[in-house]
Amino acid sequence: MVKTYASLVQYDAPQIKSGITLDAQFMDDGSGSGEALVNDIGNRMLKGTFTTIKPGATDWAKPKILDRATLNKLQILSDRPWVIATVTNTDTVLECVFGETHPFGQKKGACRDNYGNRCHVNFLP
Repeated sequence: MVKTYASLVQYDAPQIKSGITLDAQFMDDGSGSGEALVNDIGNRMLKGTFTTIKPGATDWAKPKILDRATLNKLQILSDRPWVIATVTNTDTVLECVFGETHPFGQKKGACRDNYGNRCHVNFLP
């Protein structure tokens, strides 16, 4: 199992003040998929899964909360794998997408929840 840690930094938040940082973990089970965990503001846990989408794949669930404009701004390379993650608790659904971006090949991502709060995904070493 490989764990990846990230900080989700809010930059647009109609529900709560922006600038809040949430801690995230992605635990790859060896298949490019696995469990995702995010601590929200009240230190409640959002739990869910993530899946790595291979280039050219067509059999994956498209983002439901993230809008097209946000995805386009990421400029994720279409010839590289990318990841979609969804985590939830009793009242919140948070959806994240990340992958290598054009033009520099950096790993970047964005998240949005069902309240319209948006975050940048910053990966930790």
